[in-house]
Amino acid sequence: MALIKKLKWVLSGLLVVTACSKSSESIEKDILSTFSIADGFKLELVALEPLISDPVAMEIDELGDVYVVEMHGYPLNVEGSGVVKKLFDDDKDGRFDRSEVFADQLILPTGIMRWKQGILVTDPPDLLYLEDADGDGRADKREKLLTGFARSNPQHNFNTPIYGLDNWVYLANEGTYESQFFGDVFGDEGDEIQFVEHPNAQRLPKNANDLNVKVDLRNTRLELLSGDSQYGHTFSAWGHHFGNFNWSHIYHEVMAAPYIGRNQHLELPDAMRYVPDYGIGFELYPITQNPEHQLLTDVGAITSACGITWYLGDLFPKPYQDVMFVAEPTHNLVHADIMYHKGATFTSQKLFEQQEFLASTDGWFRPVSFYIGPDGSMYMLDFYRKIIEHPEWMSEEVLNSGELYEGMDQGRIYRIVPKHSHSNLPPGRHTQTQSPAQSLAGVSSKELIQYLGHPNIWWRRHAQRLLVDQDDPDAVSDLISYIESAPNLGVLHAHWTLEGLGHFDPELIMKALDHQTAGVRENAIRIAEINRNEFPELESKLVAMVDDPDSKVKFQILCTLGYFDSKDAADARRKLIFNDLEDPWVQLAGLSASSVNALGLFREAIGRFSDQQSEGAASLFRNLSKTIGKSGNLKEFSRVISLIAEKSGKRNSWWQSQTLLGLSETVDGSMGAISNRSETVLAGYFSATADPELRSSSLALLHALGSIQNNSKLTAMAKQVVVDPNKDTEFRADALKVLAWSDADQNATVFQSMLDGSENPILRQQAIKSMQLTSGSAAGEYLIEHWKTLTPEERDLAVNVFNTSPQRQLEFLNAVETNQIQASTIGWRRTVRLLNSRDDQVREMARRVLEGNESISDSVWQQYQQVLTLEGDAINGADEFQRSCSSCHQISGENGINFGPDLSAVRNRNKSGIMIDILKPNRSISDGYDLWTVEDKSGQVHSGIVVSENVNTLRLRNAAGEEVMIQQQDVVSRFASELSGMPEGLHHQISLQQMADLLEYLKN
Repeated sequence: MALIKKLKWVLSGLLVVTACSKSSESIEKDILSTFSIADGFKLELVALEPLISDPVAMEIDELGDVYVVEMHGYPLNVEGSGVVKKLFDDDKDGRFDRSEVFADQLILPTGIMRWKQGILVTDPPDLLYLEDADGDGRADKREKLLTGFARSNPQHNFNTPIYGLDNWVYLANEGTYESQFFGDVFGDEGDEIQFVEHPNAQRLPKNANDLNVKVDLRNTRLELLSGDSQYGHTFSAWGHHFGNFNWSHIYHEVMAAPYIGRNQHLELPDAMRYVPDYGIGFELYPITQNPEHQLLTDVGAITSACGITWYLGDLFPKPYQDVMFVAEPTHNLVHADIMYHKGATFTSQKLFEQQEFLASTDGWFRPVSFYIGPDGSMYMLDFYRKIIEHPEWMSEEVLNSGELYEGMDQGRIYRIVPKHSHSNLPPGRHTQTQSPAQSLAGVSSKELIQYLGHPNIWWRRHAQRLLVDQDDPDAVSDLISYIESAPNLGVLHAHWTLEGLGHFDPELIMKALDHQTAGVRENAIRIAEINRNEFPELESKLVAMVDDPDSKVKFQILCTLGYFDSKDAADARRKLIFNDLEDPWVQLAGLSASSVNALGLFREAIGRFSDQQSEGAASLFRNLSKTIGKSGNLKEFSRVISLIAEKSGKRNSWWQSQTLLGLSETVDGSMGAISNRSETVLAGYFSATADPELRSSSLALLHALGSIQNNSKLTAMAKQVVVDPNKDTEFRADALKVLAWSDADQNATVFQSMLDGSENPILRQQAIKSMQLTSGSAAGEYLIEHWKTLTPEERDLAVNVFNTSPQRQLEFLNAVETNQIQASTIGWRRTVRLLNSRDDQVREMARRVLEGNESISDSVWQQYQQVLTLEGDAINGADEFQRSCSSCHQISGENGINFGPDLSAVRNRNKSGIMIDILKPNRSISDGYDLWTVEDKSGQVHSGIVVSENVNTLRLRNAAGEEVMIQQQDVVSRFASELSGMPEGLHHQISLQQMADLLEYLKN
């Protein structure tokens, strides 16, 4: 493999530091001085190199022994350099003093969990059990429990075993990544997931269908979950499951896999919900002084989220019981969200505005995971590397630099605690009054039960696991007695412990179903569902609970009732769906029932909601029609079309359009030919008098059925409508769709004609969308030639045209390289796809054209390189900003004129990148800040950026911050300048020191 051969391997051994000119106290002080942490907290350094290096996961067992997983092989070595170490705090001062290798010869270990007398380690493709059977401190017992997981790119492998409330072990798992450069190392796509020692036991599909997995190791059972997660996953105190991905940091697995699989006709796009209410790609607030960013880093936005952890300890202040922490190693920080209930699921908001919970100025700080310890503190594992991105997504320059493994001999573990906490708590021990024992070693079953209600998850989880593992028959009666007076969390864990011990008591669970705490009721339903064959009273009890005041309890009732086919169960499900109409997850849960009558619900929905337009009602009609459409039942399809035809009138168009849209998303030509009557009804909505949404959705359905291509009458009418300026704009846009769907190549000149004149923006945008369906290079050539005349919205659509084939992508990249198109038009996500294209030519050219190499060679740039070595003064820099920048820019909406981009986010970039944009403003114009020249009918010429645009008006903002409104009908010509609104030549009026001061101000 050519690229690997270029690397200089440095894995022959770990560097051990034997001497240092500084004292350990001084070193610790220097390290901690790089951090900023939220008020009320402090950071304690409990381990660092040479004691540990490359830490990715840890576990503290019931004995107080501390295990740490070290992944030395990242990013490319698969020769068995991975290690599990045990750490020791011999002098009990709260810092680890010594480490010993517990297990080695691991490939790319990704997680750890205590199990029986040893540990579980995820080391793709295997789940391993490691135990020190002879007491010498090293694992001499090594068993493969499961195998078959893909060993793909290390950032995507299965990881993080967690002992769940239900006594199963949960494993995070993500889809395999098809390596472009390192296929001989990371080309494995996995196999069937199977028990190694039990070949006849249950198996899962290849790499578990790229989904999370749970495994019952005691009874050799496996189950797929309904979602996946990249690195890390976590649970709420009541068992709600959350995952994360690099670019989207909190997902809730709302619907469990068994419910989704019951109704094969249920159209469920995703069982997981992105939780934050502030969207994906939000701004981060790093404080890194010299960041190390690679090709695919979305600078200043979340791009490497991992280690998701809901804080369930008992040491942080009470508000933190609802806080989710996520590591962001690329930007050297820890982000935090506060979680809120939202119906069947959750939402979240940033815990802090314009700052992070924790951040470091050190660009090598790489937090990757967290662990809640027995003392209630949160341990943070710092991989500590110069480069964290994988070589798959690096430039050749970095790949060949020899820096891939810089820092592999280093690593840190920190402990996050409130400021008032003792700083000398021995790791692995607890001093809170609720926990008189220092560990759970030798604790009897009766004593273990008392820890099931402990306020810290570490004690609850270990106590439950030990009770189930010990399988003490006397524990059952003690657990039943304990439930009578236990705290709420104790009741929760006690019931699941009884389930793990194989004891189901209908009378006891009936009491739990009436418990005052919603979380107990919700979990009691889950336990009852597992044992529903032994609990005939369950159905009637759930039917009686449909008016429960808690949304998540009602959601669980709905999910569980889906297993029952009686009329009472169906009526209860219908009531829950209709009463909680605005919660989309409630609708999906109701439709997941194995015996759902979607057509009957559709009829009833017409009678109940046709006059009550709302987002929830629209969603209901769409979900019902998707279910009917996916069934492929032509008779039911025809009946739905008939019901629509029977209800004419504008007041019905909203639900009719949603119904047709839902059908269009699930049906295709394989359903068979629809009746002439149905086709006539649908085609009849292509008229000037039809509701625009109804007309559009009917055409979408005809297109999905393959009925437009052969409908010459519809096509002929569309050609007449498109060229008729007296027709409604949206009607003409729909006619463009018809022409594109019937024969895009034959109608290519029609699409171009919509762009040649000063046509309506709606028509122009639809014309560009239609071009996506054409073949050949003509559309791309046309768009490049007319790029100057395209608005920002139109350019965004035009980029999609180029992304329809590798040939067009190369055409587009060539236009970027020759400065016919600005690279900033592409956007980060589409840039990532180009940089990582499976087409060799596209990928190679994209990395050459789009990598953003900052080594400008002209004399001005070489002169100003000195700035990067100067110490800047932020106060003087503020004055320089007012003098040189405020005439066009603001910072956080203040201190300047709102013409160019707000510069509050530039602090996320390094000083070199900021200085390039100052010295070379035309190098990359920010998206949406193109300088436009517009001439109106009076001959007046306006210049500025486009603030907004609609069918009737165009609003420009000039360099003075003044806005002008121009009627679209008065526009004679418009074109975008190739030059930025910011002039070149600033170096003539700003000295090297002034530039250093300005950069310091912008960064801080």
